[in-house]
Amino acid sequence: MHDVSVSSGPSPASPPSGGPLPIPYTAEEVGRTFADLLATFDFATELHELGIGKLNIAKRAKAKKLLTAVSIVLWHVALEKSFPHDADAFFSHFIATYPRLKGEGRSARKMRDLVARYDALAAEKKDADFTVIADTLVSALHIQEADRRRQQLKLSLRVRSVYELIFEKLI
Repeated sequence: MHDVSVSSGPSPASPPSGGPLPIPYTAEEVGRTFADLLATFDFATELHELGIGKLNIAKRAKAKKLLTAVSIVLWHVALEKSFPHDADAFFSHFIATYPRLKGEGRSARKMRDLVARYDALAAEKKDADFTVIADTLVSALHIQEADRRRQQLKLSLRVRSVYELIFEKLI
């Protein structure tokens, strides 16, 4: 037979509502999960939809940098939704420790600047609307004016699907 003790009040380990305790995650764990996901992104679909061919090496490299920065920002938006109290700490830790962002080299500084620029754009509407981000990407990639609106819409939808994947795989 088991001993059963009756408590006269909530214990320090149990929440006042009687529900389960939240599972604590560290910035390192959450950041590592995202870094692993980010490593799987090749952006082939986005590059194809933007009409950036395999022979346009410089434009492909630029587009991949921009899309990587946008992906990091989308992760920040997902963090704010899932970890409202810890999102900024998790994001700051990632910025400080992710190899492509840490250090004082030119490449790391440029990537941090891109992340900051797109993070400011995303801060306005969060996950409600990605058209501003898509429009900024289209401008940065110098998409032809005749094709601009169609590409902006396609890219906005692709950004939404990347956000949903990031949000789904957050932890």
